[in-house]
Amino acid sequence: MARLRDGVPDARGGRRRDYRCHIHGVASGDGRPGLAGQHRAYVHSTNFRFVHYGAKNENGRTQWTVSPVIDNTGNTGTREMLMSSIISATGEADLDALEKADFAPALILPKSEMTGAVASMDGLALDLLRGGGLITMGIIKYADIFGDLHLVEFCHRAQFGAIDWEGAPAGQPLRIRGLACEAHNCEDNECGADWHARATAVASRRPEGPGVRREAGIDTGTAPRR
Repeated sequence: MARLRDGVPDARGGRRRDYRCHIHGVASGDGRPGLAGQHRAYVHSTNFRFVHYGAKNENGRTQWTVSPVIDNTGNTGTREMLMSSIISATGEADLDALEKADFAPALILPKSEMTGAVASMDGLALDLLRGGGLITMGIIKYADIFGDLHLVEFCHRAQFGAIDWEGAPAGQPLRIRGLACEAHNCEDNECGADWHARATAVASRRPEGPGVRREAGIDTGTAPRR
């Protein structure tokens, strides 16, 4: 919130109110740096989502779906968001291959979440991966409400204890905390000096066609806004 300050002399030698914005210790003429920090979207991923809906595989075991959870903890939604993610049981991270893969349009509302890539396996297979063999990684490009581009990389391994795979209630997701990989967890300039060029390159690969609205990532038939 903007805060008024007394005691600033005006041109007539009197006193006037100071309407500068003081947010998180940042003062500026229009308050934009502070407002951007307070009101923009913040996208990240640190968790997995395990859920089943009662389906059994050919061996009679409950089939689970596993996905990374993508969170927006900011106060506004994402714009022009593109995402590429994988989930793998090999335990190896290959960011270069991921960056060359197809990126899909997405949208996350404020204080909301979505899931990324999906893998399906039963509890026996998941138990074999309990020690960190299940890995997810992703690259996300999005713009905030101020039009600034952002680039996010995430990579984490599932760490979980014993779970009753056959007794867990259907349709009630388990949120499994991920253990961060040694690299590929970053935002913007943390991702390297070329982060903005990479984000721009990803943006240029956005699928085009009738009904795609760039500023919100929603199919509406509205022409792109530059």
